[in-house]
Amino acid sequence: MSQEVLAIGEVLWDLLPSGKVLGGAPCNFAYRLIELGHSVAVVSRVGQDELGTELLSGLQKLGVPTEWMQRDPKNPTGVVEVELNEEGNPRYTIIPGVAYDFIEYTKELEELATRCRVICFGTLVQRSPVTRDTLYRLLDKATSAERVLDINLRKECYNRETVEESLRRATILKLNRSEVTELYRLLGLKEGSSRQFAETVMAKYGIHTCLITLGEEGVEAYNNKGEYVTVPAYKVSVVDSIGAGDSFTAGFVSKLLVGASLEECCRFGNITGALAATKKGGMSPIGKNEIVSLLDNVSACAC
Repeated sequence: MSQEVLAIGEVLWDLLPSGKVLGGAPCNFAYRLIELGHSVAVVSRVGQDELGTELLSGLQKLGVPTEWMQRDPKNPTGVVEVELNEEGNPRYTIIPGVAYDFIEYTKELEELATRCRVICFGTLVQRSPVTRDTLYRLLDKATSAERVLDINLRKECYNRETVEESLRRATILKLNRSEVTELYRLLGLKEGSSRQFAETVMAKYGIHTCLITLGEEGVEAYNNKGEYVTVPAYKVSVVDSIGAGDSFTAGFVSKLLVGASLEECCRFGNITGALAATKKGGMSPIGKNEIVSLLDNVSACAC
């Protein structure tokens, strides 16, 4: 039953112009961590329909454990309509009233939460009172774990209450630059720099680390020890950016689990995020040789 990491939230099909691919931030994150050699429990819910059966089969083929996936007899498997702009950046239309909105709390999940070292969650599934209650109960049981809030703000899937409840339960916050702007507005904070945002949020909600991804400009990170690091991005040919942020979080957590420094965690997060952007969808494989090759190319350019 013991797992290093617990990822809870949406699992779904991303409906791209070219066809459907497996998706959902928690699954993208979990798959990348499993690729990196970590044990991960993925908690979500799919319908007792053809899409649900196909989704579970697809995850199993990728080596993602499905024993903590619930089946819903009434509600369908989640899907998201995805449009891509010329730069490969997605725009999502998220369908409500699907199976992952109804994740049930169980003693088995409680056991997982009390034993994991890291629990990763977001805000999308908090649009539903059933899953929201399950999530909060599990987070409140995970008292010894790092609680990573990869906030992933999606239109009409969050509000001030759910964001603040999430921040109060998080120890690490990861978000992007546009989400910083949105949280300034949503939380009624006086707008300022990224540093001011990080320092304010960490102090107000008891978060010890804040990670702000900047796309092509890399990432900046702050912690409550006064550390501040900026790590540049790696230049790659982008296919689409679906799941790139989730892969960044996976890379960061992978190094966090072995006690790496804040800068090392961010640097490896940038590597996994960049390589994910060279792939279609959020769950295309990344080989270790690709990581080595990217690092070698960067080292050669620096000489």
